[in-house]
Formats: sequence, structure tokens, C-alpha cells
Amino acid sequence: RERKPGAGYEIGDENEAPIVLFAMKTWVERVLDLTDEGIRTKLGITESALLQPWRWAVYKLGRPSLTQSLGHAVYESGRFEAIRYPSVKAGDPGRVKQHAAWAVFTDRLASPSFVEVSDVSGLLEGRIPRPRDQEPSAKAR
Repeated sequence: RERKPGAGYEIGDENEAPIVLFAMKTWVERVLDLTDEGIRTKLGITESALLQPWRWAVYKLGRPSLTQSLGHAVYESGRFEAIRYPSVKAGDPGRVKQHAAWAVFTDRLASPSFVEVSDVSGLLEGRIPRPRDQEPSAKAR
């Protein structure tokens, strides 16, 4: 669905409906679980500190928020493939179950960990990392 009409590129089709719903299957082994009070205690942070609004620090004070600094440090450590953290929405009284939010470092995923997505139309499908038998050949790279 990519065309090169003249000097530019056209991607997609104006008559194609956007895909907005997808299913995801994930297996992640090396996770820093910030929903675990014991882990937060060892790191010296509280759940309420993680749930604080971050925009003020970033946009008004011009400095990274606690969550951005923590995420950057966790990523740079190279020890984890993902962070599981408390979600502000988990405190919503209309929710039946508590849940957590995730930040997955897709470039850190190592087998057997993976993220797979698909949609009912079959147009959106992918897996990170790709299974070995689906990797492009050295010539195609």
C-alpha cells in the first residue's frame, strides 16, 4: 500500500478503515514489578509517588519526572525487559479488578520473551522478537 507518485510517497489507502482494536499476547521474564510493595520499599519509592501527575515537572519545571527518571535508569541497567507499575486507573471504583500498566522495552526482549499483536482483520500481525525462521536474510537487511 505504498506508492511513489512523482517526488513523494503515499502510504495507505483513503478508503481503508483504520485499525484501532487489537489483541496482544506477551511473555516477559525479566520484569521489575513496581506493584510489589517490597520492591518499592527497596527502591525507596512509594506507590503515591509513582501515581503523582508528571506533566508539571516536565513542562513547567523543565525536569524529568520521577517515573521518567526511574524508567530511564531501569532501561539503562539492561537487567529488565519490562516494568510493571501501578496504574492511576486501578484506583477507579468502577473497575472490578485491579490492574497494572506495563512499559516493555522491545529492544531488550530475549527469547523466550516476546510480544505478539494481531487484529480480527488479519491486517495487523507481528511478533517481537521475530521467530528465527521469520528473520530477514542478511541480504535483505
